[in-house]
Amino acid sequence: KRAGAYLDSAYPEMLRRRWDQGGLNLLAASADTTPVHESAGPDGWIWVMGDIYADEEADPASLLQRSVAKTGHLAIQGQSGFYLACAVDASGRVTLGTDPMGIFPLYYWSSCGAFVFATLPDLIQLHPAYARRISAEGLACLLLQSYMANGQTLWEGIHRPGAGQAVQWLAGGPARTPTANPLLPSEAHFGLGMEAASELFDATLHTAIKRSTRRSSRGLMFSGGLDSRLVAGHLNQMYPGATRAVIFSADQGNEARCAEGVARALGMPSMHLPVRYERFPELAPEAVREEHLANTLHDFAWLSGADGLASHIRTLVTGFGGDAVMGGSQIVKAFNPRIGRHDFETLLTDAFKWGFTPGDIASLVRGLPMAGAANWCIQAMGDHYASLPGLPFQKVFLWTLYHRGRHHAGAYPWRLAKSVWPVMPYMDRSMLETALGMPLAYLGERRMQIDILKRRYRHLAVLPRDRNARDTLGRTPHDIALL
Repeated sequence: KRAGAYLDSAYPEMLRRRWDQGGLNLLAASADTTPVHESAGPDGWIWVMGDIYADEEADPASLLQRSVAKTGHLAIQGQSGFYLACAVDASGRVTLGTDPMGIFPLYYWSSCGAFVFATLPDLIQLHPAYARRISAEGLACLLLQSYMANGQTLWEGIHRPGAGQAVQWLAGGPARTPTANPLLPSEAHFGLGMEAASELFDATLHTAIKRSTRRSSRGLMFSGGLDSRLVAGHLNQMYPGATRAVIFSADQGNEARCAEGVARALGMPSMHLPVRYERFPELAPEAVREEHLANTLHDFAWLSGADGLASHIRTLVTGFGGDAVMGGSQIVKAFNPRIGRHDFETLLTDAFKWGFTPGDIASLVRGLPMAGAANWCIQAMGDHYASLPGLPFQKVFLWTLYHRGRHHAGAYPWRLAKSVWPVMPYMDRSMLETALGMPLAYLGERRMQIDILKRRYRHLAVLPRDRNARDTLGRTPHDIALL
């Protein structure tokens, strides 16, 4: 009742749906563009909110039923897509899983025989047995690097599973987070030449886009940059004239002008949405309430004008994660020239550049053991890094995907989902696995993306590109090669 009243007050415009299954009571509020499916089978009941990207056309719950039948309930974790899945077996055991990077928000708490999971921490705090207390470790993680880490949140007892972890709970015991279907680096593509590697990435991206955009009435979120431009070229080949370019306009700045140029070159119909700066004071506290700063307070430009999108399109294809996955944008920041390789200390220095030192945190926050909490966070991050497989640059790659990549890219799709359903082909598992099997030389400076654009979509490569600077043509060797 408390959760229902909360949702009625906070989200009066959203659809309400409820399920009762084997002692599990599930209440959801979502936009009518949000996919929700359920499936009952011999291995139990499966419920899915969101999309799973697959080669075959079937609803996500039915797809997971088949996977569970083959390998067990942990198969619901780590599939391609943007989703939250819940499975209940005959014993009443609950298993929860999300996408490979854990971008879909999932929080949980278990105590006194109760188990609550939600996409908002506030909903868990409504349980009468929950005692609301600040988590020193969660606050320390946030102040150190501006993102949550180590399964922590701002609230004691409320956790968020790490990327590559499922959540399981059976009455009478605590919730646990087993590792399930984690991303693994490899040397699968180390022997490929530049052209062959580029063609592999291109084919993988093409398949990822096709798998994730089966539904009609789609738009493409144009940023004027490289990530969305590459997706636009593929989309226009698959569905000529059937995808609408969605351009968020801020006083006709570089981003809007560059995006409009690409849309015209492809013959794509476009729609401009205003950046409504006057809504920022309204959106900021809303994000704090929903996310409790897990993703920091990112720019609200895209969100401010997105509430009317559902009247035009059902799904919004994005380029989220392109720079991190194909461009390897974060790997170089962990290279230590003194020792000639990537290492955790250099990685941490970069990760903490926007945060406070442990000493500062201890002096800024009173009443909590913040010095010890900050040191615990750093040790836990180091232990996580040490446990990751692969070569030094691959460990850095995985760590940045699981931390900054997860929360930086993860803020936007969840916020957009309140209006229109977001699609992220760069986050397809096949894309992630391809990138994690590439040699370091092919991952830096957006080499793969630029090479594909130059060879396959040269007419788009020569158009001005927004790069968060006044210069839209670029002066790097790669940009000059394009021109």
